[in-house]
Amino acid sequence: MVTEIDELQLTTGVDIPMPELGLTLRQPKIKEIAMLGEADYFLALSVFNMTKESLKIVDPNVTNWMVFLEALNQQIEGVNVRLLLSNFLQLFLVEKLNIGPRSLIIQNESGIVNIENEQFDIFQKLVLQVGGVSLLNTSEEEFKPGNKRAAEIAEKMRKARARKAAMQPRPKSKGFLSRYVRAVAVATSNSIKDACDMTLLQLNEIVQSYLAWEAYDLEIRSRLAGAPDGGKIEHWMMRSLERENDSIGTI
Repeated sequence: MVTEIDELQLTTGVDIPMPELGLTLRQPKIKEIAMLGEADYFLALSVFNMTKESLKIVDPNVTNWMVFLEALNQQIEGVNVRLLLSNFLQLFLVEKLNIGPRSLIIQNESGIVNIENEQFDIFQKLVLQVGGVSLLNTSEEEFKPGNKRAAEIAEKMRKARARKAAMQPRPKSKGFLSRYVRAVAVATSNSIKDACDMTLLQLNEIVQSYLAWEAYDLEIRSRLAGAPDGGKIEHWMMRSLERENDSIGTI
C-alpha cells in the first residue's frame, strides 16, 4: 500500500511513516530550511520536481531516477546541484543519506535502504508533497529567481543533456519567509521562535487563513456600513482546502 498523506498530517507537521520504503518522512521546520537558505531550498524543490513528463521525455526506458541522476551533474550560477539536493533531501530524513550511482542509500536502525526506480517515484512524490511543491508558482515574483535557475537546468538537460551552457548571474530574491514569520508571530501573538518551529505548509496555512478571515471581516463590516449587497458571503472557515490553489509570497 502506497503512503497517502492527508490534510491533518500536513497541518500538524507530524513525522510520516513510509512502510513501503521502511522509512519515516520528516516535515522540516522553517528554522531548518533557513540553515539551507530560502533561495536554495526553493531551487532544490524546483529541480527535484523535474520528471520525465515535465521534461517531455518520451523514451519509455527513461525513469525519474535517471532524470534525477542527470540533474545531479548540472551546475549553474556556481550551484553544485549534487550537494544542494543532498542537503535538501537530508532535511526530510533522520537517517543518513548518500546518493549512490544506482540508488539513494539510506542507513537506518534496521540496516541499509536502497531507493531507486519505482521506489524513487514514491519517495519523490512524498518529499515534494511535504516539501511544499503545491506552493510553487512561476507567476509569483518571489519565486522567479529560483524557478528561472531550475528552468535553466531543465533546459540544459533537454538540449545538451551533459553540456555546460554559459549563464548570466542574476540577483537573488530577498525572499518572503522572514516576512511570513514576522506576520504570523504578530497575528498569533506568538514569538518569532514559535513561528520558526512551524513547517512551511503550517506557516502558509496560517497566513492564508488569516488573509481569508481579514477579507471576510472586511466584507461583513462593509455591508453593515451600508455597502451594496454582493450576494452570499462564504464564511472564511469554509474556504477551499485545495492546496494547489494556494499561493505564497504575495503579502
